Amino acid sequence: MSLKIAVQMDPLEKLNINSDTTIALIEEAQKRGHTVFIYTPDQLELNNNIVCATGYYIYLHNDPNISNTDKKHNISYTLSHLEQYSLQDFDVVLVRHEPPYDMAYLTSTYLLEKLLPSTLCINNPIGIRNAPEKVLITQFPQFTPPTLISRNIKTINAFIQQYKDVVLKPLYGYAGKEVFRLKQEDENTSTLLDMFCSKYSEHFIIQKFLPEVYEGDKRIFILDGEYIGGFNRIPSDGQFRSNLAVGGNSHKLKEADIHFAKNIASHMQKTLHANGLYFVGLDVIGQYVTEINVTCPTGLRMYQQLHNIDLAAHYWHGIEKQFVTS
Repeated sequence: MSLKIAVQMDPLEKLNINSDTTIALIEEAQKRGHTVFIYTPDQLELNNNIVCATGYYIYLHNDPNISNTDKKHNISYTLSHLEQYSLQDFDVVLVRHEPPYDMAYLTSTYLLEKLLPSTLCINNPIGIRNAPEKVLITQFPQFTPPTLISRNIKTINAFIQQYKDVVLKPLYGYAGKEVFRLKQEDENTSTLLDMFCSKYSEHFIIQKFLPEVYEGDKRIFILDGEYIGGFNRIPSDGQFRSNLAVGGNSHKLKEADIHFAKNIASHMQKTLHANGLYFVGLDVIGQYVTEINVTCPTGLRMYQQLHNIDLAAHYWHGIEKQFVTS
């Protein structure tokens, strides 16, 4: 089986191609005999009701001249000539560009929706649009910490007074950016809220601070509604954010963490299937899910380094099965 795959992704020059999850998925697709075309979301367009994208076919290969601590992934690439193609001619479109989830992101979901159902889009653009990452968790209150979504200053201050120690985040933020811890009577509270009100027109999300974060913020991978793996991210000294992008350190999950992750997956499976969310990444602190990443879940290379297991193979095996049975 050879599939034609298009990947909507961030510019190559912004990626660490030896650690990026999207590159890992492209590499595995190529190993399995599939062809891969890449483009950035600004090159997506609708022309006389035809969804088109301008980009390149990409060919990955190992380059022994690249110096990298991960010796298994000294990757370089070759690109074809820049050309425009109809995305209707592809079997699969992967939606793999990072947030922020803004109007540009929303527009791309409207355009990609026109490919359905003849072209398989992963994750489903309707599902992405209807399941913002920090809002989706509210469908699972049994796993959600005390949470407020608001831009009402009075309500926010009351929430802070109630829980004493909270985390303030942009509702559509990502990678641990602009995440603030606020304690009761913090003299910076009014300044930060004024800044958020000035910068963002949408609501903010405020959650009770979970001290268990110092023991780690787990990244849990769910594929087609099933737990397939995960790892723990422990904050570096002086940090409460554990994102790898801000210096968090990765460790294997404990057996209790894996059992809890499987339990979460079983509760979420129906909702994820209903929204066409094939591959998601959960952020879990203690016994709580703080985010469900549906736009561009990351961390496959880190999992591979810890376990020597390539989850990208599981990812493509599940997709290929859909074409065998259709």
